[in-house]
Amino acid sequence: MSQKRILLIGQAYENLPNVFSENAEDVRDITNYFSTNGVAVSVVPWEDIPLDSSQPIMAYDSETKLFRPTPLEGIDLVVLRQLGSGSINENLGTLKRLFYYLQTLDVPTVNGPQTMLENVSKKYLLFLQEKGFPIPKSVSLLSEKEIRSFCGEQIRDGLEEVIKPLDGGESGRGVEKVESRPVQIFLDTFERYGSLLVQPYLKGVQNGEVSLVFLGDTFSHAVKKPLSGDIRVNYFPGKEYEHYVPTDEEVALGREIRAVWETPIDVMRLDLIHQEGKPQIIEVELINPAIYERLEGIGSLFAKNLYNYLLETHLNG
Repeated sequence: MSQKRILLIGQAYENLPNVFSENAEDVRDITNYFSTNGVAVSVVPWEDIPLDSSQPIMAYDSETKLFRPTPLEGIDLVVLRQLGSGSINENLGTLKRLFYYLQTLDVPTVNGPQTMLENVSKKYLLFLQEKGFPIPKSVSLLSEKEIRSFCGEQIRDGLEEVIKPLDGGESGRGVEKVESRPVQIFLDTFERYGSLLVQPYLKGVQNGEVSLVFLGDTFSHAVKKPLSGDIRVNYFPGKEYEHYVPTDEEVALGREIRAVWETPIDVMRLDLIHQEGKPQIIEVELINPAIYERLEGIGSLFAKNLYNYLLETHLNG
């Protein structure tokens, strides 16, 4: 069997070729393990990929330690890892164009570009809600008319809700807790992001959030993330994450989501909060899943598990 080659797409690292800096530990773990086991790895920031197949991709080659043109004809698999949340929010349109571009290539991608396109918009939560999954009751608002009608509905005083962008909104950007549907806040958020998702505020978020990571149908690991001082649960320096052992019900949710998703899922992070003792799905992350393998102390182990999964599913030809 000839040597396999993968193109590892990551975030825009400063001062390349320092692709193994502390901010790129997951890329370093994957690259080191794959290279040691005979799979050549080229690394490129996603924003540096020319969306034109006639132009070469200049990628960092793990064997030569040099930047070199990397023709896609010699690549067996494209793997996306940690694109960087800030750059996604600022360049969502470019990211979508990258996914459309990857669809035109005869190279398998993890996750597949159509799978990631379906994950760009939180409309997938409405889809899962219709399928009967435990989702906080979600409503999408796509126009000023819909917002004014929604905010004008008869509601009980003091109703607390969370509004967030329907598209984008990575790392809690644009997320706000509101009371009694203040129309101007809805309109301001809509003007900035172009669409809204509204959900009831669940007090269970005060106890933090848990994240389950899957490779295909195989559960990998989970962490519990504390509240970050408001309604958002994101990683900040000094915030300690805890190892979490999920219930059988929570692991089953991940597998059931994969079963109903219309396109294949390779790597998934499932975010849950607990409301009155029951899990509620907050997010299914397929594009840019921070998977906390370093926080769990299993960076090299996850790289090994990813290698074995890809060898079985994508690199066995």
